[in-house]
Amino acid sequence: MALWTELATVTADAIIGRAGAALDDAPDPFVWDEGNTVNITLIDPTDMLSSVTESEVLEGNNLGMLGDEVIQWQNATLQGDGSYTLSRLLRGRAGSEWACGNHGVGEDFVVIDLNALKFVAMDIGDKNRYVQFKTTSVEMPVNSFVITSAPIYLRNLKPLSPQHVSGTRDGSGNITIDWFRRTRVGGEWADEQDVVLGEVSEQYEIDIYDGSTLVRAVTGLITPTFTYTAAMQVTDFGSTQSAVDIDVYQISNIIGRGFGTLATI
Repeated sequence: MALWTELATVTADAIIGRAGAALDDAPDPFVWDEGNTVNITLIDPTDMLSSVTESEVLEGNNLGMLGDEVIQWQNATLQGDGSYTLSRLLRGRAGSEWACGNHGVGEDFVVIDLNALKFVAMDIGDKNRYVQFKTTSVEMPVNSFVITSAPIYLRNLKPLSPQHVSGTRDGSGNITIDWFRRTRVGGEWADEQDVVLGEVSEQYEIDIYDGSTLVRAVTGLITPTFTYTAAMQVTDFGSTQSAVDIDVYQISNIIGRGFGTLATI
């Protein structure tokens, strides 16, 4: 017999809906997406989505989760069938740019409202486990409930993907690879200082590919730089390379690899 533990109670309804079509990939997740739109049908027809100013978006308003991607929208246009078309989007918010190209028809949408949503802490040992959740509400009979099963990814603990990955070659064919890390903690842009690490120690890993084949996994890096020597290239490819595909990761002492950034250098 299953034993249930009460995790959370919320007293406000979240605004939830579903996408009528798959949202296309973002041309660049770090600037305004002026071309793509997504149509959302809300589950509760009495709920509403609203338009705001650009400044209000940048202040954190109109924040929602579509599938695995966190988005913001400036314009919410009511359609004749009661759905809303969201446009002028900011994509890949909160480090979710990895999910920009993973959308599908009918995927879930929820407005991120801390008054209507509850963060539930899970144990590190629950990573990648499927856990059953039982939900009920005041509108349901006393013994009525809904059971769902969902995987626990602990994505909120994974380091964000490194950015601005670049490579420079010297006269001997050695490639120096550099990148910038990000942080989930205290990431405000401050003058003349780097953001806090947000991890116990600074660590990185690099995967190097020949097409889809992994030819070298570099571990144990403690600074955001690595020299891929000409000798290594000859070992991996048979010759020095004019272009190399790599994936760069920051490492968490608690949860392991964070989100990767694929680059060709």
